[in-house]
Amino acid sequence: MSSHHIVRDEQEPALLILNLEAIHRSTLSSLLEWSPTIIITGDLVNQAIDIGFKVDVVVCGRDELENTRTALNNHIPLVCLTANKIELLEVVSMHLLSSNHTALSILVDSFDTFQRSLKSSSKLDLVVYDAENKWYKVHGEFKKWFNEGQELKVIGSDYRLSGVGSKYSEENEIFTVKEEGLLTITASNAVWFGERII
Repeated sequence: MSSHHIVRDEQEPALLILNLEAIHRSTLSSLLEWSPTIIITGDLVNQAIDIGFKVDVVVCGRDELENTRTALNNHIPLVCLTANKIELLEVVSMHLLSSNHTALSILVDSFDTFQRSLKSSSKLDLVVYDAENKWYKVHGEFKKWFNEGQELKVIGSDYRLSGVGSKYSEENEIFTVKEEGLLTITASNAVWFGERII
């Protein structure tokens, strides 16, 4: 009997790739391990083909649609969505929710730039990866085990840290966990919580 779990497509977070340059290959490999639904933007089509990704969804401008379909003609089935950069996350979220997905991982070059451009309040569970951090959107309660010395950031206000792992030092808005343990973040409004991954 196999030790592998059976995972339906919608159970694994979909993967929206907005940048391939800034992400470490080991991070990308771990995200691709369970064969998620892969979503790219039109400007990444050639890179995705070169790397050998099986693209499931492409988001591009209306003027790019025909060339994008032609370039990805071997990627069947392929869903093509049209959106500009401002509405991209909203269009992707609506598509994923309509196909019963509940979570989305996003690869970006800069979390700060991504967060400033974030206009949508997606109903999906979001995790954003940049070159150095893994960012979780937290609204309510979030628990995670941290090792001593791990660094984390919280962007937002009106949150509380508690638990064994809440013993930390703070320098330049970077928290360093002083004691291994379970850390609980409670936020009455949505905050972004980032853990250093490199």
